[in-house]
Amino acid sequence: MKAIVLVAGVGSKLLQPSHIQPKTLLPLAEKPILGHIIDDFVKAGVEDFVFVIGALGYRIQQFVHLHYHKKIRYEFAVQEPRLGSAHAVWAARHTFEKEQEILIVFGDALSSINGKKFVNSKLSAVGITKVDNPSSFGIVEVDKENFVRKMTEKPKIPKSNWALVGLYKITNVSLLLNTIETHIQQQKTAQGEYLLTNVLAEMLSRGESFAAVEVNHWYDCSKKNTLLEANEMLLKRDEFMTVDTSRFHNCIFIPPVSLPKNCVIQNSIIGPNVTIGNGAVIDTCILRDSIVGTNGQVHNAVLRRTIVGNDASVRGAYRTLNVSDEAAVDMQGSM
Repeated sequence: MKAIVLVAGVGSKLLQPSHIQPKTLLPLAEKPILGHIIDDFVKAGVEDFVFVIGALGYRIQQFVHLHYHKKIRYEFAVQEPRLGSAHAVWAARHTFEKEQEILIVFGDALSSINGKKFVNSKLSAVGITKVDNPSSFGIVEVDKENFVRKMTEKPKIPKSNWALVGLYKITNVSLLLNTIETHIQQQKTAQGEYLLTNVLAEMLSRGESFAAVEVNHWYDCSKKNTLLEANEMLLKRDEFMTVDTSRFHNCIFIPPVSLPKNCVIQNSIIGPNVTIGNGAVIDTCILRDSIVGTNGQVHNAVLRRTIVGNDASVRGAYRTLNVSDEAAVDMQGSM
């Protein structure tokens, strides 16, 4: 079985504008979002992956080559142009069209689920969770046996608050591809995109059964608040509750925090709920409930609930910010 991981997005909703780093490579509790996704499915027994990449695909390729070249089997497919989630799956069809069953995973979301049970499902299945604003999501209606009765993308008048979380098991690959092809040929788009929810809804109408599997702790990491919540949740593990302070000068750490071996931190108070990326430099700062990306730099700042992108720089601020990759923010007027 192959897992088709959709990672063509660049994070424009999270870090405006972000044309440097795919959002799935932002660090959360020791490793990028994509690393958590891959590791979770490897634990569930998945060994074959297809990564559907976009304009910044070389970044995804570099990450996978560096960290997973001996751990999984993988290949890449390019989605160009980006015309929605169903189109992304279609762009990768040559990699899985002979498979009997596949997984489809959105690369910007994290959730807790019984991975082995989901992967080994005999039926097609969708991951779902309850949400407070169902009109903002793909929504499913389920029966008493937890089978899907109806799927609707962002309904104006929702009849359910069970939202799709971007996790799918497909046991009828030929029907999936046939339905996507029909949508493309007939240009069945929603605001110019071919959406996977609409494709699955048509498969449902054509007789395919979908089991609805509830997930826990679902986080849409394309949004700032939920990304920070996911970071806080992941940092609750025991390894982030203690810190070796001997290599840092004049610092106070309030666990949980995630600190790589090759970061520089001095004259600062860090934590709780802070992830620091590889190569980051933090000097004379107070940081809490925040993420500093790979090679990010923060100097003379007090920051809370802040995301500093990879290769970004912040100096002298008391703010809540989103700082795009390779941006430079100077609140003092000098660098």
